[in-house]
Amino acid sequence: MKKTMIAAFAVALVGGTSAALAEGSPDLNRPFGAPRIYSAPPSLATAGPIASDADATARLQADGYRAINLMRASDGGWHGTAIRGSARVNVHVGQDGRVVTR
Repeated sequence: MKKTMIAAFAVALVGGTSAALAEGSPDLNRPFGAPRIYSAPPSLATAGPIASDADATARLQADGYRAINLMRASDGGWHGTAIRGSARVNVHVGQDGRVVTR
């Protein structure tokens, strides 16, 4: 009985893993070192051009970032650091609202 349950669990585990790998992952298809580009959905209240650090911070918070520290960039956007999940990343929020992490 135990061997049957263990075998069934192993088959289910392997089957689920291969199905997840078959779907693919954007991070697996992204070249090493290429920046990740995240954009907040346009339906959010923060949609639109970024005019202040409060707008940039709101955009990052809506996209799941926390512990945000931003400064004005020379191109009119905002750059700094933030935490997403458990990783500290460098972020850039352009004037159009695009979020780029490195």
